[in-house]
Amino acid sequence: MKKMTDSFLYLQRKHAKQAGRSVRQNDGKDSQYLEARAFVLEQLCSISSTTNLPKNRSVTAKITEDFSMLTNPEWTLTLISDITKIGRQKKLKELIIDHSEMPKHDLSAEVLLGQSVLSVKTKKNKNNNRISIKGVYPENEDLSPMLNSIGIVEHIKAEKLQVSKSDPKTIKVFKTICTKKEKIDLFCSDKKTQAAVNFIEYMDECLETVDRKLTEEAGTELAAIIGELIGNAEDHADIDETHWQFYGYMDRNSKDEIYQQISIFNFGKSIAQTFIDKLNVDEINSRVDGYTNLHRKNVSLEELLTVMAFQENVSSKLDIDSTRGQGFTDLLLFFENITQECTENGDKHIEMSVVSGDIYVYFDGKYMPSKDHVSKRHLLYFNEDNDFFQPPNANYIRKMSKARFPGTIVTIKFHLKESDTESLEQRYDS
Repeated sequence: MKKMTDSFLYLQRKHAKQAGRSVRQNDGKDSQYLEARAFVLEQLCSISSTTNLPKNRSVTAKITEDFSMLTNPEWTLTLISDITKIGRQKKLKELIIDHSEMPKHDLSAEVLLGQSVLSVKTKKNKNNNRISIKGVYPENEDLSPMLNSIGIVEHIKAEKLQVSKSDPKTIKVFKTICTKKEKIDLFCSDKKTQAAVNFIEYMDECLETVDRKLTEEAGTELAAIIGELIGNAEDHADIDETHWQFYGYMDRNSKDEIYQQISIFNFGKSIAQTFIDKLNVDEINSRVDGYTNLHRKNVSLEELLTVMAFQENVSSKLDIDSTRGQGFTDLLLFFENITQECTENGDKHIEMSVVSGDIYVYFDGKYMPSKDHVSKRHLLYFNEDNDFFQPPNANYIRKMSKARFPGTIVTIKFHLKESDTESLEQRYDS
């Protein structure tokens, strides 16, 4: 396994400029801010087709299931879409988000919820139709800090709700957003490069908590991975508005576990749709038709094309750049290596999901890319033998029926440190 981090005991903290990471809510002209919020509002409303929604002056939305894009994306997306549509109703004067019974959550779900409520509030304010946003914290206190620092409480700037007892020094947040309408390559490239550089600094700050830092080689590799992912987001937008968002979150829970989460998403075409639009291009069709023809009877075309997107050097942009098609594979392997190096536990794996359109892909370490001895490319077919000729496991890639994300959202969660109790038990058992 390639070494990704260096261990070190004495560190001088590198204070990256906060301006490089934080995003002002207005971020420029009021008109641009209002347009961006209106755009997000419409995208989130389009996620589900639910129409039978309450039309009261006060509505309470209770989060009673896992609020997670990692493990429960269909329910999570439907709830977010329903909240957005309810919030848009003229009659509504009070919206209460009740997290009290929420079993667990993740970064992507909380960011999308924050975006939803902020967009609703912005639209109401613009129309002089004020709305009161209230909430109830989770009974599990480990879940509250994310709401305060990067979730709904932070999004709507509800300072009076800042009741978490968590030490802010244990929380590290990263966020950067590109919402400019102008199609100016220089601007977007600069934003993309800045995001990659700032994220590497952020990663080193997080790794510092476990006395590590990225090697120079790993930092260069991570910059390339982030650059390709954001490049994909821009390429697949197919809309007038270039809109991608990139978040990071690190926290230490009551078990003394340190974990990190990452969320990257864009609005636009799904992964499968970008392939479907290019199936008449020989360079692309020749890479996917053998696999899709083999399994088409039992698996949808959209699922099969999404599987192919995880094969190294398979991309809907191969007709433009023959080196494309490594982003997802490299991302997965990079943070899997980080997880195992930091925890020194081969049983700890990255948890990752990709939701694109109505396709949901899940990773938990069971299926990982492996290098083919003939093609020398990393391949991942989501079955026991990682075999081209076997269909993907439906538990790890499936088509959702009640919701679809209008673009692609990647969610990652991994440990930087296990709980002390767990580590002691493992040493004793060994």
